[in-house]
Amino acid sequence: MQDDPRTLLISIRPRFVELILGGAKTVELRRTRPKVSPGDRVLLYASSPVRELIGSCAVEQVDAAPVERLWAMHGAQSGVSKSEFDEYFAGAANAVGIVLRDARRVRRPRTLVELRERLPGFAPPQSFRYLSDEEVDRLAIEFDPSDSHAGREHELSTSAALASWRSSGLERLRELEAVHAKVVGPSRGRKWGVTQLNRSMFVALVAQFQGYCRDLHDEATKIHVDAAIGGQKQMIQLLIRQGRKLDSHNPRRSTLGHDFGRLGFSFIEELKATGPETRRQLDLLDALVDYRNAIGHGDEAAIANLEAAGGVRATKASYRLHRRSLDSLAGTMNSVVAAAVGRALGSPRDPVKEE
Repeated sequence: MQDDPRTLLISIRPRFVELILGGAKTVELRRTRPKVSPGDRVLLYASSPVRELIGSCAVEQVDAAPVERLWAMHGAQSGVSKSEFDEYFAGAANAVGIVLRDARRVRRPRTLVELRERLPGFAPPQSFRYLSDEEVDRLAIEFDPSDSHAGREHELSTSAALASWRSSGLERLRELEAVHAKVVGPSRGRKWGVTQLNRSMFVALVAQFQGYCRDLHDEATKIHVDAAIGGQKQMIQLLIRQGRKLDSHNPRRSTLGHDFGRLGFSFIEELKATGPETRRQLDLLDALVDYRNAIGHGDEAAIANLEAAGGVRATKASYRLHRRSLDSLAGTMNSVVAAAVGRALGSPRDPVKEE
């Protein structure tokens, strides 16, 4: 597993960016394979005449194949005609298709002038370039929570739980990261002290995610209770909330399966059915919870074993990988719970109505 998640900034013609944000284009074609992995972030820069960073998405997978085979695999999702495809790959033996997901429009585009102010020396790439985590943080990108292309059921509005996770929850984590940066500075610092700071960030990350899971469960419970007839409301709330593990247990998959299962569906199985990336994120979640518990109990042997297994390490890069993984998982959880509530109540609904 890649321990250093990358953010890829791609320069794309404006019409193709709009196709990606609209959901009609889910594969970006390149002659050179970028060094990215599933789950890595992609920022979308619209080239001239727009010259703005206007969107973001994530890597689903990267496919490299002979030119004609790649067209057969992804031509229909590439947003280009066969003649445009042939012209772009003229003289090339192989082609690369970056499969994208979770395309979102930024709340306020970053103009080229602003990009140069925030990232001194910035120049739009001819094809793509990588951004460090520090550079991405300086961009201070916010997303329009109502933006979603047609066909993404139950993501047209965002639950209050998800909105809180992506605002106050992540903001608290950023504050901790800022303290980390001030204490550690540009140098590596003393190894023991830096390691302890890094471990504390993992503890805070699990705590914030557990809060999100409880909030999401509360919202879904409230919808069921509100839909019940008067005499049943208290009983239904008691049946759903009684013995809730999220109140006292870590948010590992068994805990989530138990609590959300009270809503009448197989939560973990439905999460896993969304794709291999979600299954990987669930594995990372369990490893992260084990790591948090080992830190909390001061169990250095367990910490060493978990780090040796390759799932998590006391580094800032590993922390950021898990933070991004949990953010993506939070969005998928929101969608799966929304769909389940809709089925149970006979109409498609989100955990809360759009404000």
